[in-house]
Amino acid sequence: GDPTNSRSCIFVNGSDSSLTPGFIGDENGKAISVKFKVKSENMTENGGPWNWNLFSKGCNRVICDTISDPHPHSCCRLLQYCDDNPDCPFKDIECTGDECNEHTVFLNINMLNVDMGLVFNFTRNDDGRPQGCKGLDDPDWNNNLKALSGEVECGTNDNPSYMPPPPGLDFIRTYFLEYEFYANNPKNWVVTFRKGFDIMLENKVDPAYLVKASSCWFNDTCN
Repeated sequence: GDPTNSRSCIFVNGSDSSLTPGFIGDENGKAISVKFKVKSENMTENGGPWNWNLFSKGCNRVICDTISDPHPHSCCRLLQYCDDNPDCPFKDIECTGDECNEHTVFLNINMLNVDMGLVFNFTRNDDGRPQGCKGLDDPDWNNNLKALSGEVECGTNDNPSYMPPPPGLDFIRTYFLEYEFYANNPKNWVVTFRKGFDIMLENKVDPAYLVKASSCWFNDTCN
């Protein structure tokens, strides 16, 4: 199956013009520019909860028209695909003019405050609404008159995580460095997550009361 449902992970196969899982780039096939915007879900009286949604810039039709043979991961291939397929789900990535400088294409990726708190240095009000950074300072958004904030530009969370440094090294580990390490080492993340998840599940649970669950559903054979 697809590794993710992110719209940044679909490109057009050059051999048969089919949509293929993989990373899509800008017009030249380079890494796309992305920004987070915070969305008020408006499920509570104060406008919360809040999701951090990831947006990219669109794909410039004018630039694509000057490229005769786009890079395999160029977004121009998606525009060509949409030209040939009326039901293309990526029509909104096309842009022209000044709109191409803005991050308007939602990539179907969102995070929670607790996730982004490891990465960015922001504050929140008593209701939990993120504040304290450029993009989160719009009075209309803070007063819940807009569902979506501006493009967020926060510094990294350089507060100490109080984890000891590796043997032989002397530096202060920060929350951002913890995030960056796991982002660059996904296998380490899986191991740590599993250990942490087990600890969470076992918290204040008496093993004497645990009953081993059936695993027949793994093969969909339960009656």
